[in-house]
Formats: sequence, C-alpha cells, structure tokens
Amino acid sequence: MLPILNESETLRRELPGLQALCLQGCELIFVDGGSQDDSVAQLHAAGMHVLHSALAGPCK
Repeated sequence: MLPILNESETLRRELPGLQALCLQGCELIFVDGGSQDDSVAQLHAAGMHVLHSALAGPCK
C-alpha cells in the first residue's frame, strides 16, 4: 500500500517503473488522502488500484 497526496510530479516520473513491477506480479494499492492535483487520474489511467482515505490530508 502506498499513501499519496498531491504526487502528480512524482507519479509522472515513477509510474513506468511501478507499472513494470505490476507486470512482474506485484500488486500495488494506492491510498489517496484527498489529492487536489491529477494524481488519482494518472493512477486510474495507468490501471492502478486507488482507495480514498476518509482521513484526508497530510499527517499531523
């Protein structure tokens, strides 16, 4: 499980490597904490599983 919050730039850079892991049999599940950018859209477009946290926002 990978928590994300507004990780659009990071995902643009890292999604190809994450997709390669999936092709090798790894299951990746992302948990979005209320992103305001296109992080979730990028993940959906890449076919990734995304859950949405009821406790949105950064850790305090």
